[in-house]
Amino acid sequence: MKILIVDDSKEIRDRVLRLVVANGAFTEILQAENLREAKSIVADKLPEVLLLDIQLPDGTAFDILDSIDRKNYSPLIVILTNYNLASYREEAAEKGASYFFDKSTEFLDLRNMLQSLKN
Repeated sequence: MKILIVDDSKEIRDRVLRLVVANGAFTEILQAENLREAKSIVADKLPEVLLLDIQLPDGTAFDILDSIDRKNYSPLIVILTNYNLASYREEAAEKGASYFFDKSTEFLDLRNMLQSLKN
């Protein structure tokens, strides 16, 4: 299973990367730090899991989700953000996100969700 980690913070990407590597369920771990890179990787690699930060330097996770042709590609969408706002949660759900985690308080929940993908 392929996963794409999209976050403009290298520290956060590295922290998530440690969780993903320890998980062992992923055969390919891809990373992007901005919208442009993320869209390119999604189009080329079609990762089964998209782990997305909302705010990116050149757009948002919602821009990535809007660019996906859902008829031919349906990844598991996970939002990991510092912007734990009801409006963002609602928009994420409307755009197909299965999970929405707050970076500052729900990293353990993210780890548990990733662990559930192994089963």
